Amino acid sequence: MELVMLLLYGAVYLAGYYGGHFVNLAVRRVLISNLRVCGLLVLIAFAVLMTLIIEASATAENSGFLFGYFILSPVVIVACCVAFRMWRENRQLGKVKKY
Repeated sequence: MELVMLLLYGAVYLAGYYGGHFVNLAVRRVLISNLRVCGLLVLIAFAVLMTLIIEASATAENSGFLFGYFILSPVVIVACCVAFRMWRENRQLGKVKKY
C-alpha cells in the first residue's frame, strides 16, 4: 500500500512541476523560476489535505500510524529524491566540459 501512496505523491509532485511549467508557457514569462520547489509546494498542500481527511475519519489510537504511513513517509521519500536531484544538478553546473 505504501508503494501506491508513493506513486500517488510522485504523480502529485509531477502535476505541480508541470503545472508550473504550463503556467510559464501560458503567460509567456517566467513567473515560476524554480519548478521543483513549485512541485514540492503542491505536494505539501496535498499532504496537508490528506492529513485533514485522516484526522477527521480516523480514531485517536491509529491516527499517528496512518499519518506516518500514508503521509509522512511518501512525502519524505519524494522530497529527498528531489533534493538529491537538485544537489546533483548544481554540482554539474560548474564543471568544465571536455570535448
